[in-house]
Amino acid sequence: MSHFRPKEVLHRAQQSEKEGQKKEAARDYALLSVYLRKKNKFSDARKMISKAIALTPDSGRLYLEEAACLFGLKEESRAGDSLQKCIQLGLEKKQLQVYLDHLNKHMGNCASLRRRFFELWLSIDRTSGVPFLGLGEELIQENNWGEAKQLFIKGLRVEPENKLLWESLEAILQKHGNELEQDYFKRFKEKSLSYEDFVMLIGKPPEKTGHGKAEIRSVEKSSELKELSELVTDLERELELDSDEDYENLEPVIQEFLRKSNQVIGSDLQARLDLAFAFFEMGRFREAKLELNYIEAEHLLFGQAQHLLGNILMKEGSEVAALGAFQSALRTALKGSSFWKETVYQLIKINMKLGDQNNAKKLLEQIEKVDPLYRDLKNLKQNVKQEKK
Repeated sequence: MSHFRPKEVLHRAQQSEKEGQKKEAARDYALLSVYLRKKNKFSDARKMISKAIALTPDSGRLYLEEAACLFGLKEESRAGDSLQKCIQLGLEKKQLQVYLDHLNKHMGNCASLRRRFFELWLSIDRTSGVPFLGLGEELIQENNWGEAKQLFIKGLRVEPENKLLWESLEAILQKHGNELEQDYFKRFKEKSLSYEDFVMLIGKPPEKTGHGKAEIRSVEKSSELKELSELVTDLERELELDSDEDYENLEPVIQEFLRKSNQVIGSDLQARLDLAFAFFEMGRFREAKLELNYIEAEHLLFGQAQHLLGNILMKEGSEVAALGAFQSALRTALKGSSFWKETVYQLIKINMKLGDQNNAKKLLEQIEKVDPLYRDLKNLKQNVKQEKK
């Protein structure tokens, strides 16, 4: 295998850039960045990866490399921004696992980078057990057994059959848990203890009364310890009312629900968005908007929050306000992604409703270039033409 020759690679990158071969040039600039970073020349490495990003800004792996350079320069805040871009692209392109493999292969020795990667992943997506497992393993390296244990438990709610989560949780309880916790885990694994009971019991200190294991099934569940999904179920059950007289008492139910959910959610903005969706589906638009207010413009979830807000405002008949919300969502979207297409589609419909046919036509032309068969685009296009006549 030939040795890496940085001067030759740099010359090749510059030549490719001059000839308009952006991908080839970006690849070589990225190779130079990795080479320089591994020699601890972080400033020079950052310059190379910046060139690569300028040429191909839609490559998530480049932002991962940029974050590694910035961590090397002790610029952790800016490194976090780069990681956010990486994870956003990974989610939209369904490449997060690929990016994680790249991180493990080329940056596995940077604990701060790995921890921040998993933290950001969990902040915007909790549909996979991978980030729960990854962050938990990082916390174990810091001897933070308690938080790692909780992450593994939460991960099992998402992926109940994830063997690595089971093994990691079992290892922690064997090494750092007491006999009662180990017994709870055994019962949970054997399915004689429900997930909800296990979550509640594992967080309690050992009983000193000596009544033994027979009391496990009789323990009362505290509403403060319920997961968000249970709280939503409770509220939906309360909303299944028939008479007008029942509805007069609904507001106290909502307020009590919000009090309970706030205790569970805290600063978890993904949970805030989930709850806003639940309220939206229930037709509780005011409460949905209150939850969305927690998600500020600098957060990765802002675009999704604005998209949901746009849908709420449309339901309320506030088309002009909805237009602004969808425009805000569009500014956060990766062009061509499913999120981008749906946002543009909604903007077309709003512009048509507001009588702005010119803007509707421009948006139609944008989405047609990406996906001419998207939803009922052909019908919308026909309607725009008819309105112009």
